[in-house]
Amino acid sequence: MIDRRVGSRYISTFPESGFVVGLSVALVTDDARWNLRGRNLAIHSAGDSERIRFDTAARVREVLDS
Repeated sequence: MIDRRVGSRYISTFPESGFVVGLSVALVTDDARWNLRGRNLAIHSAGDSERIRFDTAARVREVLDS
């Protein structure tokens, strides 16, 4: 357990970590896994993947709000 805590603390506070300098969101539903990294959304389901790149930050916010 301590290894997870130390690792989690490190990647969430290290100044160059992707989790500190960028947006990263994941959602798991019954039929898919949604991964948003910056402006790139990947939806993985049943052996299939769809990738979407949003043109604006406003569009990313719309998706997060929905």
